[in-house]
Amino acid sequence: MWSSSLLSISIIFITTISTVNSLTIYRDESCPRIRKPFHTLSEDERMLYVNGFQTLRKNGKLQIISDTHAANVAVHKGSSFFFFHAYMIWEAETAIRELGGDYSCFGMPYWDYTIDSGKEHDPTIFHLNVGENGDPRKGFCMDDELWGNVENYWSTDADTCGNGETRLPQPYCCLKRSVS
Repeated sequence: MWSSSLLSISIIFITTISTVNSLTIYRDESCPRIRKPFHTLSEDERMLYVNGFQTLRKNGKLQIISDTHAANVAVHKGSSFFFFHAYMIWEAETAIRELGGDYSCFGMPYWDYTIDSGKEHDPTIFHLNVGENGDPRKGFCMDDELWGNVENYWSTDADTCGNGETRLPQPYCCLKRSVS
């Protein structure tokens, strides 16, 4: 019951924000939203994704999207799973487009996991600017130049902050990945 109430509140919040945005912001969609497999992108296109994503983290918009996702855990067990996640991707893509300039025609890439069939322990995508597996000796924190800087926190969620990481007043929780 509590989770369904939280889901309802989150849906109302998202609907309200969407309604306010649709009344106040005209989205010029003169650029089509073309989503390509990540492995087909050029280095410049991959870095546009990386830099856009990291800018959302720095300006706080990624935290809003992450909080909305975290507040709706019940959706992972229901029929709205795909719709909800498609919407969250659309929101992230839109937030990156709203950065303007080079980002104005951004299309969110996707992982075509079929090319990594049989490579589950070392997928190709890990070698294309999205970072590799985290270090198990460091709580699976990613430790690379693009994603491993804990000064640029990734999470304030208690479930993803590990031992020795601080949530408040300033979060220093690393981005983690463990694929086995």
